[in-house]
Amino acid sequence: MWFHLKRAISNIFATPIVTLVTIFTLSSAIASLVMYQAVNDNLAGYIDYRISRSAIAVYVSGDENRGVREYAMKAGLRIAEFTRADALDIFAERYPDEAQLLRDMENNPLPATYLLHLNEHSLLRYEAHLEALRALPGVLSIEFRLQEVAGLQEALGWASHVRYGLGIFVVFLSAVMVSNAIRIAWYKYHHEVEILRLLGASSLFLKAPFFIEAFIIGVISVLGGVALAWVLLDVLVSRPALHALLDGYEVIFPGLTHVFFITSLVAILSILSSMGTLRSRH
Repeated sequence: MWFHLKRAISNIFATPIVTLVTIFTLSSAIASLVMYQAVNDNLAGYIDYRISRSAIAVYVSGDENRGVREYAMKAGLRIAEFTRADALDIFAERYPDEAQLLRDMENNPLPATYLLHLNEHSLLRYEAHLEALRALPGVLSIEFRLQEVAGLQEALGWASHVRYGLGIFVVFLSAVMVSNAIRIAWYKYHHEVEILRLLGASSLFLKAPFFIEAFIIGVISVLGGVALAWVLLDVLVSRPALHALLDGYEVIFPGLTHVFFITSLVAILSILSSMGTLRSRH
């Protein structure tokens, strides 16, 4: 095994330009895939985050509405109640100059308000609650700030389809690049391989260093791609403009499970590519 490992490392250094081009190309492709997956994960997380933080403001006639309260309890919604007097106090805090005009009026024009918060992060459930609340008697109007989430969910659906295409491209690119690197290394040591064959070396003994070389190239490419993706994500997240846009959302970085999965996939694919390349060379 030690002989095969030394020979694999020797193969890598014997064709440095081919190896570096292969690793750089694969690392760039893998970094793009990891970045794209991170964008997908964060887009889904941001949608859940926005839904969880988006309250539904229900304006009702009178000082209270038993129907809204009963619906909130039945649906498991968190509820906060504000009477017309509470609404006037809140208005006075925000607009002290105009508040006195409302206080001088005979009837308080501000409606009582219920703020409802969802416990689940489903846009379909959110929309169902909106429709049900609008149909309740005594509800004057409903206010919510979640219109852009529908567009984000549509973008997430399209992004998921593109992700599969990008994944197939990375798999194809990995197979082609590793196969070419192994083929060039094989031709470089072709005469030495023939001598070892004449001395009685088995086919597996001759090909094992090239399998290990493919494995090493695959692992280095994945680690380089993941590291590059982490650096790019960190630079992107550190921008103040993005902080203001995300409004407190914490960006999700690729986890160890994700990295391990990609590493295993590319490493196995690299070995299979080298096996396919050397299959006809006995």
